[in-house]
Amino acid sequence: MFITSARFIKDQIPGTTIRQLLLLYERELQEQGVDSTSVDKVSVAFTNGAVGWEFNPFYNKLSFFTKGEIRITDEGKEYLVDFRGDTTRIVTVPAIVAVLAGVVFFFLSEFSWLALPIACGLFALGVIGRFINMNISFPVYFAWLRNNIENRVI
Repeated sequence: MFITSARFIKDQIPGTTIRQLLLLYERELQEQGVDSTSVDKVSVAFTNGAVGWEFNPFYNKLSFFTKGEIRITDEGKEYLVDFRGDTTRIVTVPAIVAVLAGVVFFFLSEFSWLALPIACGLFALGVIGRFINMNISFPVYFAWLRNNIENRVI
């Protein structure tokens, strides 16, 4: 589970409601290409398929998450925006690539079991790379999104 948050100071976005912010977040989720979204009174939830073949995860920041939720809480002078996302999707693509590469190496090396550590290494590199990318780029994206939404409602 990946968790991050942002805050809106109400005085900087006078008259803006939680509902308006949720609809702006939903629009961004849809622009990012998530499979489905749903909005209730305080949150917007989204889902992606189990396997994401995004060839450019730098573009689609939500490609790391199988499902998630953005919840907005009124804290008096601020709106607290919490993001929670299920990160199992960062494992599925490297797993599929590692299995396919392992099978190919197994047959190309004339049935050598050396293909197993190669596949495991590819899997580990893929997961570590996606994990690092998510932990560095997603908080930056979420802060940028907060600023972008603030500019839209002003």
